[in-house]
Amino acid sequence: MGNSKGIAVLKPIRAEMARIASYLWEKGWAERNAGNFSIRITEDIPLIQIITDKAIKATPLEMPFPDLAGELILISNSGSRMREFSKKPAKFSCLIKIESKGEAYRIIREEGRPQGIPTSELLSHLAIHDMLMKNKPHDRAVIHSHVTELIALSHMSEVHSSESLSRLLWSMHPEILMFLPLGMGFLPFQLPGTIELAKASAEKLEKYPALLWEKHGCISTAASISEAFDIMDMAAKAAKIYFMASSSGQRPDGLGLLHIDQIKEHYFKKK
Repeated sequence: MGNSKGIAVLKPIRAEMARIASYLWEKGWAERNAGNFSIRITEDIPLIQIITDKAIKATPLEMPFPDLAGELILISNSGSRMREFSKKPAKFSCLIKIESKGEAYRIIREEGRPQGIPTSELLSHLAIHDMLMKNKPHDRAVIHSHVTELIALSHMSEVHSSESLSRLLWSMHPEILMFLPLGMGFLPFQLPGTIELAKASAEKLEKYPALLWEKHGCISTAASISEAFDIMDMAAKAAKIYFMASSSGQRPDGLGLLHIDQIKEHYFKKK
């Protein structure tokens, strides 16, 4: 398969990204250039030949990602706005190839397309993909967004642990537990774009499908961009219910531990 035909395979993937970008913008989770996403697409282009002169000079990474060696990743550009991404996904995303030792990446040139650079949260995306390759190979999509309801929740000290956060989300609606049975991880504030944030996020997401960055936003992983969005959407709904119930001036009762255990037993009992 030639390079041009291989690149054409990206069209439906970018179309899905564009659709989700529009949802993020409409929900108010992607102000200015907030939000970014990526997806490993190597298996979608199994025969693509990445020619050296089609790639920009390799860019060293601050830390190596050996399990990503040779992988192709489609990722949103630095500074891209979701409201614009939804209309022109090819303009605001780029294809990168991780070098043979995972120590650098190259941006693959696409004919007739403006060339951008990956999001400033590249390290977190790569650290998470590196972890997924080893532990959750089926999951190949990563989304980060400023989910308003969850950011608001992270300002409350009572949910500053993965356990307490998950318990609160589960208690707001039975389907949250059904579709988010592993709960959501919580990560104390870390500087955006840093190695520390990347490492800590990858470690937490080994256990959870989604992670709340304190006072910053949410990041989720799944088999597709759409599924990763669904996880955020479910968690945001739970947080919204909590705040709506709290607006009455009373603390929401929520589902009790007995109810939660009954749901777990009914839907997740071993067969």
